[in-house]
Amino acid sequence: VGMDGSSKEVVGQELAKKLGYKYFNTNEIISELLKVPIDKAFEQLGEDEFLKVERAVLDQLQAYYGAVISTGSCAALQSENW
Repeated sequence: VGMDGSSKEVVGQELAKKLGYKYFNTNEIISELLKVPIDKAFEQLGEDEFLKVERAVLDQLQAYYGAVISTGSCAALQSENW
């Protein structure tokens, strides 16, 4: 979690590399699944449905041991994601 442009993704990738972990970006996964940019996905689905998709992606990623997961800002605001 951090300000736009604060290199969160770069830091996450470097951390994963140093730890020998896999790196995942939930926004990229959602965009790939829905075949639209993340902003369009949010716009098309609306907040409630988007959060359900994001939660489903996070549920799947929990199966990985040794992962660094970069999330969109919505994920950190949802207590069920903690």
